[in-house]
Amino acid sequence: MSFREPGYLYNLNVPFIWGPISGLDNLPKGFFKNIPLSMLVKSIVRSFSNFIQFKFSFRIQRALNKASRIYAVTYTDKYKLSQRNNFVVNLLDVGSKHNTSFIKDREYNGDRRLKVIWIGRLDYLKALDILLNAIAQSQLLKDNVEVTIVGSGPQEEYFIRIAKNLNLKNIKWVGFVEKEQVESLMLDSDLLVHTSIKEAASAVILESLSCGLPVVCHDSFGMSHSITNDCGRKVPFKTMENSILGFKDVIEELIL
Repeated sequence: MSFREPGYLYNLNVPFIWGPISGLDNLPKGFFKNIPLSMLVKSIVRSFSNFIQFKFSFRIQRALNKASRIYAVTYTDKYKLSQRNNFVVNLLDVGSKHNTSFIKDREYNGDRRLKVIWIGRLDYLKALDILLNAIAQSQLLKDNVEVTIVGSGPQEEYFIRIAKNLNLKNIKWVGFVEKEQVESLMLDSDLLVHTSIKEAASAVILESLSCGLPVVCHDSFGMSHSITNDCGRKVPFKTMENSILGFKDVIEELIL
């Protein structure tokens, strides 16, 4: 739920619980040079709109003043909302079914290639090129990792072209598949890599954890408090170059 639309329940004479809400995170400037101009303009306009609405919208101010409890998706959301309300806690806006029969014990001892899976919409904000460039910069990853890409989208041909230009031979493009097949692919994988640069929380993260599949992702958005060292690794969210190096180092560490 976006913070921009708080509704009108705060007008009722009952405790008002608002959330989980998100939308106050902005794309770091370190990623601006790596996205198309149209998306850059959209991101800047969105950041300005966030500032104006959060500061001056009567309905938002009314909701903040009346809320007995606010659930915020990301740490940034919680920090900004806490400046206006003392009763803000983190809570993800997505969930996943709990099915113990779906959980699989996983072992990897280096006697085969590490099976990495990437799942998502193929667009600029999901940033598959971070993973592709991370692999391309490491001969260790080229030789010891096989990557399955699940999903489709407007930039599918763009990402396939990047992989070809980087001469990556260890990428399998699956395209769009039904949910049952996604679960099967997760069960056959060793690691989910999630490279998105704009999220609230991500359902695929929790779906991955629900089947015991570790996650490597950015230390940002809802992933910051849903992923710990017990279930995955997080990469600092600063610049594209930093992310490429971070994902490369983490996956290499898992192989070694």
